[in-house]
Amino acid sequence: GFEFVRHKTKLGLAPGVRLSSASTFLPTLIPQLGLLLRPLGSKAGLEFLANVGRSFRYPSFQEMFVRLDGFGPNAALKPEDALFAEGGLRFRARFWETEVVYFRRWVKNTILFAPVSSFLIRADNYSQVNTQGVEATAAWQPISCVELRAAYTFTRSRFGEPEMSLPGHPEHRVVSHLGWNGARCRPPALGASIASHGTSPAKSPGPSHATFARAIRSMSLHLTTTAESAMV
Repeated sequence: GFEFVRHKTKLGLAPGVRLSSASTFLPTLIPQLGLLLRPLGSKAGLEFLANVGRSFRYPSFQEMFVRLDGFGPNAALKPEDALFAEGGLRFRARFWETEVVYFRRWVKNTILFAPVSSFLIRADNYSQVNTQGVEATAAWQPISCVELRAAYTFTRSRFGEPEMSLPGHPEHRVVSHLGWNGARCRPPALGASIASHGTSPAKSPGPSHATFARAIRSMSLHLTTTAESAMV
């Protein structure tokens, strides 16, 4: 990538291309382009960001060859392939930052697990899937050791004729994270994090605020601790 400054406006471009290959598939080029614009200059907190490119994933060994507990393999699977674009705004201040991003994906081919009989669930390819949505995040760091981060994502995924909701893709998702990074403190200490997340079904009865409330109520809590060290 490269960066240049013109008329007190800082613009960053990050083009890239990756060659992906696997033993049973042809090599594939995966291009991407990222843009970062600071309209008020590099010292101001306002940023505009955008990304466009191609998303690509080969089927996993488990999806193609492993049979386990009612889940069957599918050796004929094709890779997941999609084009994506996203753009949004980010604002950073001394102790906090917030970001809102709109995203869209045009999926040529995806892999989903679906029932093929009353006894078997198998991964299959689905085509012509359109996904779009909005993600809003906020982070607050009152001191160098502690960070509180939360995110809400609304996603609308449709495929087929007539259009149907994409299974396994919730419309509402709420994630929160409270982290303590002891390596950033003086003196250094242990680090810990608490994360929670909630999701709602892709299509459920009732108004949207009700499904959002269900996502909040279904949040699960995870606690992890990690040992950190730092040079004093």
